[in-house]
Amino acid sequence: MLHEYPRPKKIVESDFKWKVLEPQLVRDVVMKLSSSRSEDIYGLSNYVFRQIVDAILLPLTGLINSVLTQGVFPDSLKYCKVTPIFKKGKKELPENYRPITIIPILSKIIESCMFKQLYEY
Repeated sequence: MLHEYPRPKKIVESDFKWKVLEPQLVRDVVMKLSSSRSEDIYGLSNYVFRQIVDAILLPLTGLINSVLTQGVFPDSLKYCKVTPIFKKGKKELPENYRPITIIPILSKIIESCMFKQLYEY
């Protein structure tokens, strides 16, 4: 019966370390977001973040650096807004809809910053 369970994966040692982000990099990530006005579950949009990025840049950079150094991604940023979009056919049938998921804007920004470092590694 024990043979039915997968064995633990081998732990691979790595010299990868998260680097502290500079505000300019965070600003670049925000400015590369589309200018969509679709709101996430917190009522924030890419458009809004692009408009206010200079006013919140230092605290935003500090938040992202805390996520990286502490190794904890906030649970509140793991929730998404899912909207059903009608494709075609009868509107009464659920299979005629496709889900559109709107990820929290802060989550997108943090993930983009993480991706940049991982990709460069």
